[in-house]
Amino acid sequence: KWKSGPFKMVFQAGPFAIFEPLRPSGSIVSFSLPGTTFQEKTFTETKICYKVESQANDNIMTLKVSHYPLWKASVDGSPVNIRMNEKAMMEITLPEGSREVCFTFHGKAAWTLILFVMGIAFLIILPVIGGKSEK
Repeated sequence: KWKSGPFKMVFQAGPFAIFEPLRPSGSIVSFSLPGTTFQEKTFTETKICYKVESQANDNIMTLKVSHYPLWKASVDGSPVNIRMNEKAMMEITLPEGSREVCFTFHGKAAWTLILFVMGIAFLIILPVIGGKSEK
């Protein structure tokens, strides 16, 4: 199966794919300022959380996962803007102090809609294909 960073593909149908997280062998986060400490709290297919101790303001935290618009980030429960860095990975700016940082994927509704549309398309196309073979 295909792998990308901390995820592996478990299902693919045309341009659509479903991924599941892998346990990373190394850290999937980095920081712009030295001396930043962190501890992983949650790592699931839809949520990645860390406890971070930032020594100064404007510390840039990079999550080594490709930037995708359905990811949202929060610091201490408040939403923050996710930027795409020069390597197309997600990054946020942290304030000084002890913080809980979470990245959450909000794609379940999108997948439900995609699967619904694919199901309807299948139901429409199946009779058309079946009718052509009888001629």
